[in-house]
Amino acid sequence: MKVTVIESGGGLPTSKRACASIVVDGRLLFDIGLGALAKLASSGLMTESLSDLFVSHWHRDHVGDIIPLLWAFDLTGRRSPFRVHGPPGFDRVYRNMIARVDAAGEWAPPFSLTVDEVRFGSKVGEVAVCSAAHRVPTLALRADISGKSVCYSSDTRHSTNVVELAKNVDVLIHEASYLQHQAFIALISGHSTARAAGKVAALAGARKLVLTHIPPRNDGKTSEYLEEAGMEYSGEIIVAEDMVTVDV
Repeated sequence: MKVTVIESGGGLPTSKRACASIVVDGRLLFDIGLGALAKLASSGLMTESLSDLFVSHWHRDHVGDIIPLLWAFDLTGRRSPFRVHGPPGFDRVYRNMIARVDAAGEWAPPFSLTVDEVRFGSKVGEVAVCSAAHRVPTLALRADISGKSVCYSSDTRHSTNVVELAKNVDVLIHEASYLQHQAFIALISGHSTARAAGKVAALAGARKLVLTHIPPRNDGKTSEYLEEAGMEYSGEIIVAEDMVTVDV
């Protein structure tokens, strides 16, 4: 199983990092943030094989390119069904987004499109979900495919739910928006530090940790991220960049 971090940034896209998006096994898309569509298209991964989008939450750096993605599918002649899954409350948010860009209600996708809300603690096919600890309802996601596993924390403070979801996972992709001297900002904004992500990986027994959601203010601080996550976790640590692929 291959996991590609299409975008590794947080908050807003920059020339180096676009906002959150991950492709799992060429089929599952976790988030589609601002700036994600262009890199997804150029990667060659925006194919009919993509079957499901899991939206962790509705902050723009995680869902900003959802409507452009659906329109791109239309314009490129997609015919295979596509399913969008979001947290409780997502249906209203999705309908509002569609209404803003298609006020006349004229758009009808030429492929089967379903949008649903996923209950915390449930499972959709190969993907299990739990509630992360963020400012709005947020899904953490785990995919188990052919004996391999990957867990994506999405945006979260330290969460025992995420620790349990990530138990013995092969790869934990955990947001690390901040460094230790920014811990208070992380706490009040519902985010994690690199050290907190390392603690989750250690408690979960994850075999590999990938740090993502790096905001512009912390870009270029790879050594600090590795050092601080390594205070809690002794396994392999990767600070993600856009388009990095991890073999699971």
